[in-house]
Amino acid sequence: RSKLASFSIAKYGAQSGNDWQWFPDAGNGVLTSGQNVTGNNPNDANTLVDSTFQQGWAQHLVSQWGTAAGGGLRYYILDNEPSIWFSTHRDVHPVGPTMDEIRDKMLDYGAKIKTVDPSALIVGPEEWGWSGYTLSGYDQQYGGLHGWSFMPDRNNHGGWDYLPWLLDQLRQNNLSTGRRLLDVFSVHYYPQGGEFGNDTSSAMQLRRNRTRSLWDPNYIDETWINDKVQLIPRLKNWVSTYYPGTLTAITEYNWGAESHINGATTQADILGIFGREGLD
Repeated sequence: RSKLASFSIAKYGAQSGNDWQWFPDAGNGVLTSGQNVTGNNPNDANTLVDSTFQQGWAQHLVSQWGTAAGGGLRYYILDNEPSIWFSTHRDVHPVGPTMDEIRDKMLDYGAKIKTVDPSALIVGPEEWGWSGYTLSGYDQQYGGLHGWSFMPDRNNHGGWDYLPWLLDQLRQNNLSTGRRLLDVFSVHYYPQGGEFGNDTSSAMQLRRNRTRSLWDPNYIDETWINDKVQLIPRLKNWVSTYYPGTLTAITEYNWGAESHINGATTQADILGIFGREGLD
């Protein structure tokens, strides 16, 4: 069977990088002019599926392993850092998703999963980090291109921040349908000073200080964030305000240098913070 990459050099022209070792025709999607490849066919290297397809996949899992209540697959995660799909999945989703798009997808896919296994727990939206908590993918992409003084998607939603709005929308759907389609409110968090590598220089050994962003209401993050993150209390406050009864989770994080005592003690600190602050 012949192969075709998302950004084939033969199809879309010379590019600034490629998979030279394993698939030389697979370009990086950036032309030698520095401009991104645009107008590519998303079906070049991908197959379109929808929630009905995924419902069939959930049915297969249940038939193989049983329901969550019966010891089968317990969690279904929706999805992975959707607000940066315009970057991570530019070949199929070149425009950042709006708040409406993510809400609609979560309701659609969540309903399909709960139809197959009402005892399963749905986890989401798995946003990537600080900007992804308050700004949709559409606004993050727009801000990167045009500046951050005006956010069109937020403006179209009455000035709401993205994740609080999403929680409120899911709560309203729950009230109108009697069906909970989000059980665990989840995000990712990576400290933004470069700590998540293996660097153990003096500067990076300050990584332990930045665990304060997980909880401390008086700590101003020392990176470009330059704000009081207090992540776990923030998540719990959003849930109690906009969708009570929802559990909270941080499902991806990394403070780095796990094989060094500095990273190991940082990890111990993080686990203690998770427990003390009541992260579910």
